[in-house]
Amino acid sequence: MICKVSDLSDQVLHEFLSYCMSPVAERIETECSNYKTRTNRELYGINGE
Repeated sequence: MICKVSDLSDQVLHEFLSYCMSPVAERIETECSNYKTRTNRELYGINGE
């Protein structure tokens, strides 16, 4: 099931995004910041349960 992901620690968010983005650290850090600070960003993932 696809569900909205919220309230992730910075480390978990970084790891999550690194799986689905190019491995450029600066880009991943920028996106982590965007997901934490911008209200127009939502993150979805697959619930393995």
